Amino acid sequence: MTLVTIKRGEITLPLHINIVGTNNSQPNVLNICATSIGPPVKVTPEELDFGQVEVLKDYSQKVTIVNASKIPAEFHAFTKQKVSIFKPMIKHAILKPEEKLEVEVICNADDSSKFNDILHFVVKDGNDRDVVLRAKGTGSTIYCVENLEYLNF
Repeated sequence: MTLVTIKRGEITLPLHINIVGTNNSQPNVLNICATSIGPPVKVTPEELDFGQVEVLKDYSQKVTIVNASKIPAEFHAFTKQKVSIFKPMIKHAILKPEEKLEVEVICNADDSSKFNDILHFVVKDGNDRDVVLRAKGTGSTIYCVENLEYLNF
């Protein structure tokens, strides 16, 4: 017997069993109880600390997401803050059973201050995972693209 569920949660399913050769005309009832879960995923590390980063430059670190189940796991990745200095390079993917994927996170500080954010991994029909993001911008945000040693008026 195989039990396939459509939604997550507690399930109770009555199973009626007739035993051949007994005088009992009523079937015996056996309740099958189960908990249906979605694909469990693991995300490591749970925190990315970029430390001190020079403003207006890209810095990169990676997060590994692993599908620890026998079914596909679909996820969406995004930061808590709508406008963030942190950007996941993969925003949506479907992991095959027992597949792992490295998600690159880019940090580009736009000010010389401390930054904190959360990278959410929302797993379809599974439990969501979060990664804490930190960085401290250093340096000046004032710059000029052109060389200022020679000015031609």
